[in-house]
Amino acid sequence: MTETNPSSNPIRVVIIGASVAGSPVALKLVQSFTNSQVHVTVIDKRGYYYYTPASVRALVDKDMAPNVFVPLDHLFDGAKYDKSSHPHHQLIHGTVSRVETGHVYVEETETSYPYDYLVVATGTVFNSPYHHDQETDKTKWVARAHGFTDKLREAKRVVVVGGGATGVETAGDIKHAFPDKHVTLVHNGDLLLTPDSPDKFRQRLTRRTKEFGIDLILGDKLNFDPTTDVASSETPLPLTLQTYTTAKGKSLEADFVISAIGGRVYTEFMAPLLVSVAGDRDDPSAGGELVVAGKGTLRVLPTLQMAHDRLAHVFVVGDANDFPCVKTAFRSGFQGGVAAQNLVALIKQRLTGSTKPIKLAPYKDSLNAMLVTLGPKAGVALLPFGIMAGDWVVSKVKGADMLLGKAWGGVGATYPK
Repeated sequence: MTETNPSSNPIRVVIIGASVAGSPVALKLVQSFTNSQVHVTVIDKRGYYYYTPASVRALVDKDMAPNVFVPLDHLFDGAKYDKSSHPHHQLIHGTVSRVETGHVYVEETETSYPYDYLVVATGTVFNSPYHHDQETDKTKWVARAHGFTDKLREAKRVVVVGGGATGVETAGDIKHAFPDKHVTLVHNGDLLLTPDSPDKFRQRLTRRTKEFGIDLILGDKLNFDPTTDVASSETPLPLTLQTYTTAKGKSLEADFVISAIGGRVYTEFMAPLLVSVAGDRDDPSAGGELVVAGKGTLRVLPTLQMAHDRLAHVFVVGDANDFPCVKTAFRSGFQGGVAAQNLVALIKQRLTGSTKPIKLAPYKDSLNAMLVTLGPKAGVALLPFGIMAGDWVVSKVKGADMLLGKAWGGVGATYPK
């Protein structure tokens, strides 16, 4: 899809979410155009973004906990400015309440921000202990993470529910930090991760996780109440061993249960726009074909534009879209790069007033890379072309800081070592 509409006014781009998917788009735009050509508004709930992949390590490493909040102060440092022109690019701290045709509304003030192009990069909201309540100050989250670590230190038998990458890395970090603890990982699949990943990679990771000293219960589910049985920083001491059963009748004891399942995509604010383009505004179900039922992800074309002729100006990147691939921070960053490339092409076309059709770049999941850590010094890597690697590669590339340094550098900030 292409869109042409030449204008002498700055083209307005609003990006909702400034994490690993949204920040590459903002950086590319402000480096490609002056503010007299393009005005970029980034809306995020805080002046930082919460780097979820590192929250796993932060639960056992108190020194890392404050650094999972990546500051956005330098997001526009590389911008090309026309000093005679206003407005400048802006970072808005707020919660998006709704998106309508041409306007994004922020909940706290009901201020609207006009857009010609929109990028949705909101990611996934995870369950405790990984969840950062965006209404909570980051210092409170750090205190909560430290409290969680203190309680975890007292545990004897830990059960992690969910064998996706988050669950595996959680179990691995706990076993590395507290090698004397008994750690069990319960997963409903016959191999770790999901079927979206190659079987050979899943087999190798499953084998390495067992070798690391983590007990695996595969092809089964734990019977537990996520509202009362899951450990937190408020869990009272002393911890008490309890007996749990699985769906297949297996019994196991634990005094600390961690749930690594149940994250949800945050896209509800898009409903007014989707309904307005897909049918009767008064019928909330009219826009249903643009949202994946039960998941909340938004349907996109390979170019990462929304899959509707009237939404060629809306891009969705990262966890928020339905592109068929394993959702990782690595892929989200690449999708942000592709969306940025396509936006630059569309904006250049619009600035010149050209009506010549242009071919936009599709996102291709050809790299298919994934690194899963088992603590800072072990893990399994799936590299491009199906090549797999082990502890040394994972520790050098990701294990030491969970790629936090790269996340900070990606928005122009200096990682505090």
